[in-house]
Amino acid sequence: CLWQRVPFALGILLAAGALWQRADASRVRALLWLLALTFVVGAGLAVFHTGVEQHWWLGTSGCTVHQLENSTVADLREQLLALDVVQCDQITWSFLGLSMANWNVPFSLALAGFAALAARRV
Repeated sequence: CLWQRVPFALGILLAAGALWQRADASRVRALLWLLALTFVVGAGLAVFHTGVEQHWWLGTSGCTVHQLENSTVADLREQLLALDVVQCDQITWSFLGLSMANWNVPFSLALAGFAALAARRV
């Protein structure tokens, strides 16, 4: 679930780097192509998460409850109460019938396309 945010964070860094290197066209072009690739990977992550939401395939081990380590019943109770269970196969938010993972696919592909177009024009 959270892995879909990584390409956006990396994208901000790459875009900032391209702005910072704007005097050197070859570096800007390379950063923009890398930005396009980053968003294609982001779209792939979104497709994967969409498949998990639709139960087409299983999610990663991060989507499951981790084994609790305990030494006493009180420790086990504290760990269970502090546990934040994230279930990647359940849609927690949707807009127009599409989840965030669904929306992330076209947005990431559009951003990849814009970055590739910009790289070609540099």
